Amino acid sequence: MKVKSVRFKILSTTISFIVGMALIAASVGIIFLRNETTAKAETTMNLEVRARGEELNQSFLQIEDATIAIQYMATNGITSLDQLKNDVSFRTSYITSIQNSFDSVTARGRNAGGRTPGAAAYYLVLNPEISGLTQNDDHGDGFFFVRGIENPAYVSMPVSNILQYDPADDGHMAWWTYATDATLNPHHEAVWVKPYNNLDFNREIISFVAPIWFYDENEKTNNLIGVVGMDVNWSYIRNVVDGISIYKTGYAYLEDADNNIAYHKTLRPSLLAKVPEDVEITYTENGRFINFRSTNGKLISYKYNGVDKRAAFTTLRNGLKLYLTADRVDIYSTLRTSVIITTFSTIAIAVIFSFICFLIVEKIMKPIGEINKAAKEIASGNLEVAIDYKSCDEIGELASSFNYMSEKLDRNMRKIEEIAYHDSLTNVKNKTAYFKEVETLKEEIAHGDAEFALVMVDINELKYTNDHFGHEAGDENISLTARAIGRIFVHSKIYRVGGDEFVIIAQGDDLSSLEDRLQSMKAIAKRRDPKANTPTTVSVSYGYAICHKGDSREYADIFREADSNMYNQKKHGKKLLRATN
Repeated sequence: MKVKSVRFKILSTTISFIVGMALIAASVGIIFLRNETTAKAETTMNLEVRARGEELNQSFLQIEDATIAIQYMATNGITSLDQLKNDVSFRTSYITSIQNSFDSVTARGRNAGGRTPGAAAYYLVLNPEISGLTQNDDHGDGFFFVRGIENPAYVSMPVSNILQYDPADDGHMAWWTYATDATLNPHHEAVWVKPYNNLDFNREIISFVAPIWFYDENEKTNNLIGVVGMDVNWSYIRNVVDGISIYKTGYAYLEDADNNIAYHKTLRPSLLAKVPEDVEITYTENGRFINFRSTNGKLISYKYNGVDKRAAFTTLRNGLKLYLTADRVDIYSTLRTSVIITTFSTIAIAVIFSFICFLIVEKIMKPIGEINKAAKEIASGNLEVAIDYKSCDEIGELASSFNYMSEKLDRNMRKIEEIAYHDSLTNVKNKTAYFKEVETLKEEIAHGDAEFALVMVDINELKYTNDHFGHEAGDENISLTARAIGRIFVHSKIYRVGGDEFVIIAQGDDLSSLEDRLQSMKAIAKRRDPKANTPTTVSVSYGYAICHKGDSREYADIFREADSNMYNQKKHGKKLLRATN
């Protein structure tokens, strides 16, 4: 079964958690920023379009106030319908008084610059039925003052004879028709006329007109006296609209009450221009607002020739709708920047925290890895391993406990090895240890690196000692022999391989001075202990064989040679070793 690393589990889990939380935080942040950007755009665009709409409305309101004031005065200046019709002097005086009122209310005199921004003209035109006008007359009855474009002074112009034009002729009759037609103006109110091109003085205008009606108490009839009105230059409105902007791509335009484009600096720069047929406008969201008077704090979503746009609008006093629009990409450009910053910040934070997590995990896993490595060393038999890690935490305690365990195991294993590989009577290595050493020697012989002397030692007449003096005396002789060998062959490995047999693996200094060592054993063998109650003379036989580096013989051959030499010595009773207490 494949084992998954704890490091991998911790890192994958922690980093997944960090990345997940970072993604959640980034998503929440982006959603919040998007909502904030949308709310800000809605507020900003609606406030801006309302503010600029109010600027135009203030101009329109001045026009309305002036016109309605003159309408009121003109209506109340009539005392008798017959007098107005039949008394030319009274009619002239009536017209003059209205003209003077216009001069006072609107322009402080016909030659002054005027107090009504954008005003193009003001006029009074009497109903032909009142003035007795016929179709053959050149001019109508009343007055008509037009303001110049270059020179803002007002100039008198002939009054149109409305009997010469069709009421549907907007170029000449729109101002009259909108004011007097019962279908268009059922309540006889002052009204705004839709934008049109006035052919009387060849100028694009928008008019505010007020009908003058007089109720004849005697005849019980309501009679149309005439129409007063003021015209506003369409160019003035265009200039104001062109001066409105927002964001980098934002601009303003006008629609009429039927949601048709009345002015657009590129699509319809003048009233005579037609909107190109290839223009495609598709409302995608909040399209219902186009039928309201304003977007009321929201934005209309639409596509203009494939470009995603947002718009806010407000309805002006004259019925036109002032739109403020901008590309969606432009509106959300700061959002894109914020999203990029948020994304990179999130990635950076995730990377930094992941790196910190990696360092922490590495700091935790390094001692654990050392413990794991040490555990494998112990499993392979190396009990002298220790972990060099000190810390006042759980891992430090684990490392300390592991070192203690390793040390304890090493001591126990040494004790076990001592029991397993040592002879309890003589305190030299036993037969099991000897067989283990033989395997090592065989490998060295095979590689040509072995250099040692194999000395076989056998205690003579041990059975006789056991039979006549007891096994304790025999054991004492065995111990005496082992201690004597140990004192002489200090640098060699000594094994008890049988009841009275020893094997010496002589190496190093012991090998180079082998004969001297054996002579020392003879000298020791001659010593006596006169105070001992048991025989202290121990007789041994020994034989040896030497293996030099590069020796081609096998270990068994070397063993047979040493054993044969020992047997020969034992057979002929030579080379006695006396070991004493």
